[in-house]
Amino acid sequence: MDWVRWSQDHLHDLMDMFAPMFETYNVTDDLKEVRGYLVYGRRKEVEVNRRRKERWQSVGLSSDKRVIVMTYDRLETENNKDLIVCTYEKRMLYAKGSVI
Repeated sequence: MDWVRWSQDHLHDLMDMFAPMFETYNVTDDLKEVRGYLVYGRRKEVEVNRRRKERWQSVGLSSDKRVIVMTYDRLETENNKDLIVCTYEKRMLYAKGSVI
């Protein structure tokens, strides 16, 4: 949620960071909605332990709807060829190329 809040509070900075991807498209008037994806582990790691599975499900259910919780298995099976991955370094968010 910290990343989502930062992104909403610094939308102008976020758009500057992603500007190279929009060189051929003007996004000025587009609706901008910030979402975050928490990707952790593999499905088999979650399902092997009942307590871990219940905890994982509760995290997904209780999370803000702007934060999507998933495993790497789901990330790999969905159509994510246009996924933009960010990293946080030196107190700044940086866009990276897709890792899928």
